[in-house]
Amino acid sequence: MIKKMKILWALLWIGLISSFFFLTLEQWLICLILGHFLGCIGQVIALHRYFVHRAFKTNKFWHYFLMYIAVIVGSGSTILYKSAHIKHHRYVDKEGDPHSPKYIGYWKVFFGYFFAKEEGKKSMIYAKDLLRDNEHLFIHKHYFKIHALHFLTLLMISPILVYALYIFPAMYSIIGAGFVNASCHYPEEAKNKTWVTLIFADGQHKYHHENPAEWHIPFPYIWANTFIKLIKSNQH
Repeated sequence: MIKKMKILWALLWIGLISSFFFLTLEQWLICLILGHFLGCIGQVIALHRYFVHRAFKTNKFWHYFLMYIAVIVGSGSTILYKSAHIKHHRYVDKEGDPHSPKYIGYWKVFFGYFFAKEEGKKSMIYAKDLLRDNEHLFIHKHYFKIHALHFLTLLMISPILVYALYIFPAMYSIIGAGFVNASCHYPEEAKNKTWVTLIFADGQHKYHHENPAEWHIPFPYIWANTFIKLIKSNQH
């Protein structure tokens, strides 16, 4: 799956570059805004807070909404993402950390933060709860088919939607994860970075490592906090 992820990321980068040639300035800004919101929902809220750390619970509608957005933002299946991220918490800033700038290098982490050589089946033990869940197994098995279907459906409606509802959200997620994992651990330990928080919401990284199951991001004016508060169920 990792080789296919690299190909997908390369295609998304090409798609982002092409936006400068095919979109008007107004269209580009609209896509950027939509990319920010959907990318943050898919990466920070869905993948990171909800599926990996189980920081909050929600109803079935929002569960499946978060699951779909988590897929189309291009950061890997829920199983692959969790296997890498939980391993990161287990070996944070030590050998074995799948995205440590100290051992892998800043730019390698930025451009492929969970693509360490040993990642894949060997690390699936860190997502064993999701491996027992048929929904997550289905997504893992058909991950690239879902991407292809999402892309083709948007393309048939309007090529602009491919940028607005696929390429920009995915690239926000990918670039954001790159900055969070590279910059917030550079050179070798977790740090809180205000500028990363303002742009990508997850920059309070030292706090996160100290409180991994906390859904609330301790920073003013982060709309992700409000979104989670609106959709989470009261019992958690």
